[in-house]
Amino acid sequence: FFQGALENGRLAAELYPGWIVRVYTSVGAHLAAELRNAGIDVVAMDKPEGIYGMFWRFLAASDPCAERVIFRDTDSLVNPRERA
Repeated sequence: FFQGALENGRLAAELYPGWIVRVYTSVGAHLAAELRNAGIDVVAMDKPEGIYGMFWRFLAASDPCAERVIFRDTDSLVNPRERA
C-alpha cells in the first residue's frame, strides 16, 4: 500500500498538476507523516472492521470542493494514457 501511494503521488504531480492526491487510511502517524511530506493529503480513518476500509476511497465523491475525482487502488499507478 505505502509504496504504491507514494509512487501515485509522485506520478500524479507530473500528470495532473494542480490536482490533490488524497489517501484515506488508518496507518500510524509516522507513515501518514511520510505521505504528507510527499505532498499527499491524508485523511486519518479509524481502523475498519471487515472490508469497509476498501470503500473509503469513494468518500472523495462527496467532497463539495472536488470538480473531478479519480478512484484508484494504490497498486494501480496513474499513467499518461488515462490523462488523454
